[in-house]
Amino acid sequence: MTFVKKHYEEMKVPKEMKFKGKVELRGLEKNKMYSVYDYANNIKYPDVSGSKPFIQVNFTNFLLLEVASRKKK
Repeated sequence: MTFVKKHYEEMKVPKEMKFKGKVELRGLEKNKMYSVYDYANNIKYPDVSGSKPFIQVNFTNFLLLEVASRKKK
């Protein structure tokens, strides 16, 4: 029973999951620009165009993006 209890306690601790790399933002219109904000990590990413919808990200556990069409000035 000690063996089971020890491993059960280890299972309850969430493991950190890290990711670093390129993410594709799908469904964007090719002729528009978009602003990108990560709410989970409080990061403003550079604007992306619909024709090149990729961003480089580096995060632990969660990534929650808001991608919004930029308003024309």
